[in-house]
Amino acid sequence: PGLQLRYTNRNLFKGAEQLRLSATGRYEQQLTGSRKGLTSYEIDLSADLLIPRVSGPFKPKKLSGNVPKTKYSLNYRLFNQPDYYAQGNVGASYGYEWLSNKTTFHDFKLLRLDYVRLLQSSERLEDLFDQGVLDRESFNDQLIFGPSYSMTFSPERKGNFANYFIGGSLEFSGNLLYSVYNWSNSEVNEDGQFEVVGVPFAQYTRTQLDARVYLDVAEYTKLV
Repeated sequence: PGLQLRYTNRNLFKGAEQLRLSATGRYEQQLTGSRKGLTSYEIDLSADLLIPRVSGPFKPKKLSGNVPKTKYSLNYRLFNQPDYYAQGNVGASYGYEWLSNKTTFHDFKLLRLDYVRLLQSSERLEDLFDQGVLDRESFNDQLIFGPSYSMTFSPERKGNFANYFIGGSLEFSGNLLYSVYNWSNSEVNEDGQFEVVGVPFAQYTRTQLDARVYLDVAEYTKLV
């Protein structure tokens, strides 16, 4: 079971600014099998402020399409599986979202920072590391810092042609930081990692693609 509460103020400062608050909670329990009684729960909290104009410390000169919205976001996530581990994630971002036309939506996060921390471990988790079932580095404390961009294209259906959807994203983390630290010959920790305020930062480039085609099979049935 889960519960989600959402609140939206569409005119926060009397200038069409939007404030969105969201709180989500989920609970899970294994009812049968060898792990009967295993429980876990998850809590997600988020706050978004959308300003219907370009604002902030970094202002792009031009964005094609309609007037972009400046978006400031804060989020917190807690996942707890008491018999194994608990992990928290707190993050913040600043960027823009806009429509370049009726069918194309853009979301550009100019600044994005996430701090992932392992709050609680266990002997069971350590056993999974030793057996190679899980990767220890996936659970280490780390900073994720860098921009991201995503776009979705969903044209209106015309006649009997199939409807389709295309989405893609590009995400960076730590590449600029690594270049600066490497150029300045900064010290690394015992695992050979650079750190920011004592926490290693992740370095990667990730791309994702989501393509869908919707075909009508019958009046109330689609094949996707």
